[in-house]
This record gives sequence, structure tokens and C-alpha cells, in this order.
Amino acid sequence: MKIEFAVVMLICGWATVAVAQDKPQDKPAEKAPEGQCLIVAPRPILKYEFRDSYNLAKENVKDVYKGKDLSDLRKQGVHVIVIDPLGHQLEKAQAACHEPPK
Repeated sequence: MKIEFAVVMLICGWATVAVAQDKPQDKPAEKAPEGQCLIVAPRPILKYEFRDSYNLAKENVKDVYKGKDLSDLRKQGVHVIVIDPLGHQLEKAQAACHEPPK
């Protein structure tokens, strides 16, 4: 039981680090409506579960995202927030989505 928990935590931590290391591209981002925001939580095997969105186009909303999907959305100008798997940071992330960009 403890080993399974440790493996899940290792995978979630590794996935979070992989997203954090996503480097911005040199080409300019495609124009997206202002204030688009997506909140996801990591799942095992490098996938992310949808938790909430703000002002996001319907064609970009999925139940599960891959890392490449999130990179593509970032290139389009969508603000992607990765929260903890249990959702403790959901309220803070929702507040950050509704704040106007600086």
C-alpha cells in the first residue's frame, strides 16, 4: 500500500516538473480571446484531468489532456494552471483565472 502511494506521488511529481519545464517557443502565440484560462490536475501516466475553465472555447474543453495538448493551448495564449491532484488549490486557481491580466 505504501509503495503504491509512493509510486503515484512520484509520477504526479514528475508530471508536474515536466509541465514546469515546458519552455516557451520563439514564435509569437496565436491570437486568442483575452482571459482564457484552464485548470487541470495531474493524473498517473502523464495525463491531466479537467477541473475548471474560464472563457475557454468549447472545442478546447476535454475531460483528459495530454502534455502536448497543454503545450498547444499555451501557444494559443491560454493560461494553464496545474493544481494538486486532490484539488486543494482549486479556489485559488479559480480566483487567478478571473483576475484581469496585468
